[in-house]
Amino acid sequence: MDEKVFPDVQVKDLIDRHYVPVRIDENADTAPFQKYNVISLPTMIILDSDGTEVSRSGYLDVEGMKAWLQSEAEKK
Repeated sequence: MDEKVFPDVQVKDLIDRHYVPVRIDENADTAPFQKYNVISLPTMIILDSDGTEVSRSGYLDVEGMKAWLQSEAEKK
């Protein structure tokens, strides 16, 4: 995903316009993994401003990521 999905211009634009991206190192801080019941990687979680989960996904290709991000942005 780091090589193909996140560098995509449209994916980056959707993230920049609608989200605050945070990457957590599973080896450095396990508390968020436990809090949000992350059991496999990659896991992407969209949270609201209170930290409540509103959506979750595993691996997505570029088209899947764009569709997911756009769909969730439209729900706001």
